[in-house]
Amino acid sequence: MAEKEIKITAIPILSLHTPTSGGRVSKGDITVEFFTKDKVDEKGSFIPQKKEYKNVAASQIRAMVGNRIMKSYLVTNKTETDETITVKGLGDGHGVGLSQWGAQNRAMIGNQKYDEILGFYYEGAAIVKEYSERPLTVVQAPANTNEPKKDNIAPKLSSVIASVDNKKNKAVISFKTNEIAKVTVYIKNISGRTLSYLKKDVSTKAGTTKLGYSTASLGNGRYSVVISAADPNKNRSSVTTTFNVKKVVKTKKGKVTASRLNVRATASTKSKVIGTLKKNQSVTIVSTIGSWKKIKYGKTTGYVSSKYIK
Repeated sequence: MAEKEIKITAIPILSLHTPTSGGRVSKGDITVEFFTKDKVDEKGSFIPQKKEYKNVAASQIRAMVGNRIMKSYLVTNKTETDETITVKGLGDGHGVGLSQWGAQNRAMIGNQKYDEILGFYYEGAAIVKEYSERPLTVVQAPANTNEPKKDNIAPKLSSVIASVDNKKNKAVISFKTNEIAKVTVYIKNISGRTLSYLKKDVSTKAGTTKLGYSTASLGNGRYSVVISAADPNKNRSSVTTTFNVKKVVKTKKGKVTASRLNVRATASTKSKVIGTLKKNQSVTIVSTIGSWKKIKYGKTTGYVSSKYIK
């Protein structure tokens, strides 16, 4: 598509997969639908075009999306709606194991020199001067061959349950961890926007954890609970579950006190009469609007003056 002016109309497929041992995606699929100025039909309308890339290098997809938009290949979550595809991830570097912020803090707070910092991140590495035959060892490899191997297994999250009591406007999230880990738990809406954190990098013992959450401010619909855990060796795992909010509408019963009461389409005396009620007739009070009550009887819903309902 070089030298052509294009108009992208949709990206129906965007998938990143085949993670490496470090957890970063290496492959992906993308489909792009678009128009170009030089492709028109006999009526002058633009002809829809499509390009599909399957199982290509993740770097190719990142270049198409934008290297400063997709800052890393460490993808942690992906959500799709009818209109959007949201991809979330971590990191903004080369993925070679050195934290720039961590190195800075070690230099400023720990008063460590460059070789000590490099030795912490790259055990057994060496700094070699150009054209020098002898390497300057940063940190000697450990002599103790019986030293336990570094833990590379992420914490296990299991028995994940999100239950809701819509009458009490309360949700309970419970889960199990198999080791001590820093746990983060947060709630997202159907659009993927984070609404609230229940925990954020909180050190949590192994076992069952239960967290309460008020759903009073939530509208009806489906919500996601994201739980992630990171152990002291920075191994990380995450799970997502969902719950539904369907609030119970509270109603009251009432009786007509007038001998004949008109039911109107809206809360106004000028509104159309859609029915009549007799004295002592029972109705369901749905809500109160000023001096009017919205009522329901049978299959009819309408409005009556409050002073004629007991």
